[in-house]
Amino acid sequence: MGIWDRAEEAATPPPQWVPFGTADSIPLPNRRGFSDMVSILTLVFLGVVFLVAIMRPAWAVAVVLTMFPTEQALQASAGIFRSIGPLANFTIASIVIASIAMSFLRGTLVWSRWLTSAMLLVAILYTYSAASVLWTFSPEWLSEYIRWTSPYIFVIVVLAPLLVSGMGSLSELRAALLVVGTGVALLIIANPNFQFVEGRLVVNVDADSRTNPLAIGQLGGLVVLLSILGPAKETVRFMVPLRIIAFTAGLGLGFMSGSRGEVIAALFGASVFLPMARKIDNPAQFFATIGVAVVFVAGVLGVRSLFVGADNADRWSSESILFGSAGRLENAMDLARLYFDRPLYWPIGLGSAAFHDLPTRSGDPYSHVIVADLIFELGIPGVLIGLSLAYLTVRNSRALFWRVRGDVEQRALVTFLAAFATYQFILANKAGMLWAQYDLCFSIVLLGRLWALQSDADARAIAAGEFDAVAEDDQEAFEGPADEIDGDSTLRPSPSPGAA
Repeated sequence: MGIWDRAEEAATPPPQWVPFGTADSIPLPNRRGFSDMVSILTLVFLGVVFLVAIMRPAWAVAVVLTMFPTEQALQASAGIFRSIGPLANFTIASIVIASIAMSFLRGTLVWSRWLTSAMLLVAILYTYSAASVLWTFSPEWLSEYIRWTSPYIFVIVVLAPLLVSGMGSLSELRAALLVVGTGVALLIIANPNFQFVEGRLVVNVDADSRTNPLAIGQLGGLVVLLSILGPAKETVRFMVPLRIIAFTAGLGLGFMSGSRGEVIAALFGASVFLPMARKIDNPAQFFATIGVAVVFVAGVLGVRSLFVGADNADRWSSESILFGSAGRLENAMDLARLYFDRPLYWPIGLGSAAFHDLPTRSGDPYSHVIVADLIFELGIPGVLIGLSLAYLTVRNSRALFWRVRGDVEQRALVTFLAAFATYQFILANKAGMLWAQYDLCFSIVLLGRLWALQSDADARAIAAGEFDAVAEDDQEAFEGPADEIDGDSTLRPSPSPGAA
């Protein structure tokens, strides 16, 4: 929608450009020229990113994790991406496959620890959910969900983790996510073809559909987490200003999209995990962390004043937020009532997507609460698999953190991954349904793969005599690494020859 077709523009009133959510809609004097400029910048920026992603696996992962906001930026910039709906996503999937192929040809693709217990549990969960088409109350909708989402699950959950070959890949992945996420966020904010509809920033794809504002809100939350949960000292100079820009753009995009849950979840995650990201060994580090928290709160208030105005203020009122939360609770209670009214379904659940065709007060297509779906739609198997995945994720996160906690950068990277998984879990219980939990499942699988690879590396180091001891206090911190590897986390180097 950046380089508009003349016929489409004649039939569609041009949206008003609202800079940073100011109170008054301000018509842009040279709207077409500015729109075309932003569209060209978008196509050039993403074209360069896509080329880099083919050669650099970490950048391909960054592109995958920003797939849906990137799709919207492209749809707002060129008519071909609106007329051929799957083109942007097909392009990104092709980039992932090409990046895997390039890594394979260079001999850098790490196949080991691709199939971990976390990956197996995710596969079992989706297999059982798909099998419930035999008894679900909404077999047609479940079949459609499976058809729509299976390609995304394959690319994001199955293939993308292959592109992360270990802890060494995380630093580049973080930088790539900051660059790509911040760039896409800024381009969306600047593009006048995004407009406010009922307090939410969208693009009209055609006469009957518009883009999903939650996708760009989710990107905003991701960028906020990246900007806050970085290391205290950056090794690359430009990263500090980039993090400041990322925080402003990400939070601003969240406010403009009207994605209340995404903004609240990101701020919650950043607040809870900030002490974990920063090593506090002395009073100076403690007060420095307090200072970051104070600047963080002031920044939130300042960005809100810039990006919330007359066009979207209603969505950010306390009454509106409470109303949305009450709706999710009502859906969960309706699903529970329908489940307990049917004792025959207690062991196996009502079936995935059953909420769609059952009588509920809201009439929503799904409950929006993933925990309720696991319990009441998938029954005892859903509960057991869900609890197992939660346990594995916590264990893998904790083990990785204890392993790298002495390294300032890697400590922050692992903290971000744990916060990202928590962020996605919160969103899954605000606006999620099982068959669209790509990023949540990706984070679960990636944490399992990283810990398994790290455990293998430590075992090889011990066998080679590069490490001779394991810290006893770390042995008590967790019961052992994931994926059936025995051992511990923090290893101490062997003393050099001749050392006293």
